[in-house]
Amino acid sequence: WTPETLTLADISEGMLQDAAARLDDSYRLDTVLADAMALPFDDASFDDVVAMHMLYHTSDPAQALSEICRVLKPGGRAIVTTVGDDDLKALCDLSRDAFGSSGSDLLFPVFGARRAAPLVAAQFDTVTHAVCRDTFRIDDTAAAVDYITSFPPGEAAAPEQIERFKTRFESMRRA
Repeated sequence: WTPETLTLADISEGMLQDAAARLDDSYRLDTVLADAMALPFDDASFDDVVAMHMLYHTSDPAQALSEICRVLKPGGRAIVTTVGDDDLKALCDLSRDAFGSSGSDLLFPVFGARRAAPLVAAQFDTVTHAVCRDTFRIDDTAAAVDYITSFPPGEAAAPEQIERFKTRFESMRRA
C-alpha cells in the first residue's frame, strides 16, 4: 500500500530536505515547514500521523499531541515514538562529561518513556504501548556530533567542548 500523498512536516528545512531525498519517487510528496505546536493543516486532514523521536524537541509536547489529534481524521492513527529513560546511556554519559549535562537530563523529563504515556493517553481514547529493545552501535562520529548538538546542552557547546566529545566518542567507538 502506498499513500496517495505523503506529507513531510518539520520545523527544520534541512530535516525536510534530508527526508525527502531518502524517499523514492513512488510517493507523491509534499514538504511543509511547520511547527508541531501549530500545524498548518485543516482539522481531520490525515489518515495517519507519525511523530518519531521529536516531541521532546517541542516546548509543550501536550500541545503538539493536541495538534496531532486535531489533524487526524476520525479513526485515524497516530504513531508516536520516544526514547526509553535508559536508552543511549553511553552517548548521554559522554554528553554529560563534555557539556556538563546530558541531553537526556533535559529531554527525558519532557517526553521520555515515563512522561509520554500519560500525555498520549490524555489525547487519544485508544493507546497501544510497545517497548522495542534492540542494540545498535553508532560508528559515525559526525552523526553522533550532529545528534548531540541538535538540542541542549550540546547546541550551545563551545568548540573545545565539542572536540572533547569527539575525542571521547572516538575512544569509546574503538574500544
